[in-house]
Amino acid sequence: MKGVDAYLAAWDATAEMVEQGRNWSGHERNVAFLNTRDGRFAGVSALMGFDASADSRGLAVVDWDGDGDQDVWITQRTSPRLRFLRNDNHSRARSIQVHLQSTTGNIHGIGARVELTGTDGTRQIRTLRAGEGYLAQSAQTLHFGLGASGEAQTISVRWPDGSKDIYQPAPDQDRILLSQGSNRVDDYGSRRLGLHLDAGKAPELAEENLKRIIPHAPLHLPPIPYTNMDGKETVLKKDETRHLLVFWATWCQPCIRELATLHQQKDKLQDQGLTILALNVDDMRASTAKRLENVKRMHRRHQWSFELALATRSSMEIADAAREAILGRQWTWSIPCSMMLDADGRLLAVYEGSPKLQQLATDAGTLFRSGSDRHHALPYEGHWYLPHYPPDHLALAEVLEKKQRYGELASCMETMPLPNTSVRKQASQLSRNAGMRSAHLDASLAGRLLDQAIRAMPDQTENLYARGMLHQSTGQLESAMELYEKILVLDPTHLRATAALGWLLATAPEPALRKPSRALALAREAVEKTHAEAPEPLDVLAAAYAINAQFDKAVSTARRALALLPEAQREPSPIQDRLNLYQRGQIFLLESP
Repeated sequence: MKGVDAYLAAWDATAEMVEQGRNWSGHERNVAFLNTRDGRFAGVSALMGFDASADSRGLAVVDWDGDGDQDVWITQRTSPRLRFLRNDNHSRARSIQVHLQSTTGNIHGIGARVELTGTDGTRQIRTLRAGEGYLAQSAQTLHFGLGASGEAQTISVRWPDGSKDIYQPAPDQDRILLSQGSNRVDDYGSRRLGLHLDAGKAPELAEENLKRIIPHAPLHLPPIPYTNMDGKETVLKKDETRHLLVFWATWCQPCIRELATLHQQKDKLQDQGLTILALNVDDMRASTAKRLENVKRMHRRHQWSFELALATRSSMEIADAAREAILGRQWTWSIPCSMMLDADGRLLAVYEGSPKLQQLATDAGTLFRSGSDRHHALPYEGHWYLPHYPPDHLALAEVLEKKQRYGELASCMETMPLPNTSVRKQASQLSRNAGMRSAHLDASLAGRLLDQAIRAMPDQTENLYARGMLHQSTGQLESAMELYEKILVLDPTHLRATAALGWLLATAPEPALRKPSRALALAREAVEKTHAEAPEPLDVLAAAYAINAQFDKAVSTARRALALLPEAQREPSPIQDRLNLYQRGQIFLLESP
C-alpha cells in the first residue's frame, strides 16, 4: 500500500505544478534522431519538423498516405492538440510492410517476433506490440526499410504460442500478409493512391487573439459584486444584454486607451447588444471614498459614456477563479483585462489585453448564440476530436473552495443550476465540506453553505446533521431539534442524531423544549448502540436520568463516562462538572442563548 500511496502522491504533486502554470515537459522541445548505422545517432529534429516546443504526449507511427514510408501522429497537451507529420522521403529507398494473421490466440498476432533477412545478409527484428509509448497505438503493420536496392530474402515469424514459420516474399511484393501455419506469402491490400494532403505548418495565433480565452461551454458565475459611483454595494443585474466587464486602473495607460476606444465605439457595441461596465482596480487597501474620488477625477477628464464602478475583492476573486477554472491553472493578474458575460451572467470570454473592437462586436453577436456551439473555444480553425461533453457546472465552485473563498462560493452555490443527480451529489458534498470548515470563522456563512448542501440533497442525513449541529452551536436549539427529528424519520438508526436530540430534550434551557421521558429513551438507545463503551452517549444518559430526577443513576452513569476518558482528561472534563451537580441533586441545563 505504501507504493500505491507514493504513486498517488506523485500524481497530486504533478497536478499541483500544472495548476500553477508550470510546464509538464520542462520546456523541452520535441526531438528525432537518425540511426547512422555506425553505432551513433544524429539529431535531425529541425530537418524533420519535430523541433516544436509543444508539450507532446502520445506518438503513433503509421504509413498514413500509403507511400511506403512511416508518418507520425502526435497528441499534445498544448495547442494544436493533434499534430500530423507526413514523411516526404523522396529517395528511391524501398520498404516492405508485413501484416500478420494468427490462427491461435489473438488474430492479429500481437506479441509475435518477426525477423527479416535481406539479400545482403542484414537482419532487422520487429515485435508486434499492443501500445506504443504513452497512450498510443501505432499501426499493426510492421515496417521494414530495405534501402535503394535491397530485397527481403526470408522472413521468419515466431508466433505468440511459440511456433515458428519462415516465408520467402517475391522481389516485387511490398505489402504482404503472413498467416500462421502457412508458408504462403499473400499480397495485402494496396497503396492508397491519390490521397491528397497539403503540406503546412501549425497555425499561429494572430496578435490580437493571443489572449482571448473561450470556455468550451458558458461558465456559470455567481452575481458579480461591485461598488457603484454612489458608494453603494451592488451586484451586476441580469438583463437582455450581454456585458463586458473591463478591469482597469487610473495609472494604466493601455487601460485608458482601451476605455477611450470603447467610448468612441459604444453605439456600435450597443447595436450588438453589449453593455460596458468598467471596474476600477486601484489600490484595494484604500478607502472607498478615496478610490471613488480618483475614478471621478478621471471621468471628468475623459467624459466616458459608459458606467464606471469599483471592483471589490470578491469580484476580483471571482474573475481570478473563473480564468483558473477554464485553463486549470493559477493566474497572475494583469490589466487591461475584460470578461464578456451573457444575459444570464455566464462567462463567455476572457480577454487579457485590449481586444480589437471588431473582435468584441463579433463575439457579442455570435458567441454561444446557438446553445452548445463549442467550436468558438477553438483558438484557430480546426475541429474537436473528442465528442461533446456537458458543461462543468461545478468548475468555478471547486476553484473557489480550493482557494477557501467561502463567501464567493456561497454566492456561487446559491445561484447554481442543479440539472441532474450527479451534479447534485457533487454540489452537496462540496457545500457541506466548505460549510463545516468555515463554521469556526463565520457561522452565518457556514449556514448559507450548509443550506445549499440541503438544497442539493434534501434527504441526505449528513447534510441535515451538519446544519443541526450549527444551529445547536449558535443557540438555535429548536431548529436543531427539528432537523434531528427529520433525520430520525429518514434513518431511525442514526446514532449521532439520536444522541444529539436526547441531549437537547434533556438539557434545553426552555422548559417547553424539554421532554424528560423521550430524552431518556433516546439516551438509552444511543448507549445500547455503542455497547456502553463511548463516553458521549453515557454523558447524555446521565443528563437524561437527572432531568427525570433519578440522580443516583445520573451519578453512576456520569462516573462510567468519566472512566472511559484518558486519565489526564477526566479532571478538566465538563462531565466532571455535571457529575458534581448530580451529586448535589441538581440537573444540568444549557445556557440560554
